[in-house]
Amino acid sequence: MLALPCLAAAAPAKVGRVVEFSNGIDKNGTPIGVTAGPDGNIWFTEADGNRVGRISPAGIVREFARGITPLSDPLDITAGPDGNLWFTEAATDQIGRITPHGAVTEFHRGISSNAFVEGITPGPDGALWFTEGQTSRIGRITT
Repeated sequence: MLALPCLAAAAPAKVGRVVEFSNGIDKNGTPIGVTAGPDGNIWFTEADGNRVGRISPAGIVREFARGITPLSDPLDITAGPDGNLWFTEAATDQIGRITPHGAVTEFHRGISSNAFVEGITPGPDGALWFTEGQTSRIGRITT
């Protein structure tokens, strides 16, 4: 784990000020999705790295790969109503769940073959809703 500049600024930043974070993120990981986690961290997917990463408010990056199917192409990520992070795995037609401590569970039952699961968001019903880009369908998974 590497330390990065603190995410919390002492004074309000000027509008349009950009700070980039790369220390601790695999240079070939290809970060795609990003979301605020229920644990106060920023979470992101790495499509080519087949990982999910976390950046703490102090700027410390940790990457998680254990439990994620190789070559699954994690894309979008969102915080779920259950306190976990949920992410799509486009190449393997799966939805992944990662706890704030890094334990991963993958779900594929009920998802169409060759669906190319992409976007994911919590719904007003307490479930998560996702897109199947290649099958022109919207899916729903309970938490």
